[in-house]
Amino acid sequence: MKKSIIAKMMITLALVMLGFANSFAQSSTPPAGFQSHGTNSAGTVTPKEDIDTLVIGAKMDYWVMPSSGANASTTWAWSIPSGTAAITGVPTGQTATLTFSTIETGSVKVVETTNSCPDPTGKTINYQVVALPSVSFSDATLTKTVGFCNFNVDQALNMALTSATSGTNEVMHVTYTVNLGATLVGTYNQTLKRSDAQITIPIAQFGTVPAAGGTYTVTFTNVDDRLLVKAKKNAANSGLAGTITPATATYTIVVTPVPQTGPIYHLPNM
Repeated sequence: MKKSIIAKMMITLALVMLGFANSFAQSSTPPAGFQSHGTNSAGTVTPKEDIDTLVIGAKMDYWVMPSSGANASTTWAWSIPSGTAAITGVPTGQTATLTFSTIETGSVKVVETTNSCPDPTGKTINYQVVALPSVSFSDATLTKTVGFCNFNVDQALNMALTSATSGTNEVMHVTYTVNLGATLVGTYNQTLKRSDAQITIPIAQFGTVPAAGGTYTVTFTNVDDRLLVKAKKNAANSGLAGTITPATATYTIVVTPVPQTGPIYHLPNM
């Protein structure tokens, strides 16, 4: 009798534990920063989020919310109905990692299967892959000579910013170095607008200007826009960088020394 009661208690406990395990088998909390497709980072529904926009070369994660009936045996089938994006492995869980290597439009689909019953429609989102941002100096000749006496103000240099973002006031971030000869003076960052055609280098970033003059170089080393920053939030894209063309990345400023008037020559008296 006692054995029968104990056995029933064990079976009941097992069923309770199984139900407990199943109820927590899937997560209903999306990864940090993720929003349901169609909503922006503030959680507001907007047409601007109808298409997931990505930079070429990015690896991005997608996560799906489980249905209310999901359990420990639930699986998800991820696919690419259109486009050439590559899915890493054959994911059957809530998260799939995709690599976008071609500028194109396409779509991602996921179908949940619970208790051997697949969702007949699943969920599909559209994506578009765009070019990386770029920055370069735009003068035909990337060298200028300035007298030391006039090298005491901020230096405005012509440049070209390119981004797939739409607004002219979209923010972009550039990083550059300033060298005096082979010596690094400093590494600096500026936040610019997509429409800016000049970058102004504060005179203080050239360091202490030697009286004898010298040759300075300003070199772009990085450029980010909103979409590249989005990609870098995935650790897999930590090495992803904007486009910087070596031939137009460096601007040279030759500072000539203060002139010292030489002696006057004339025909001698003797």
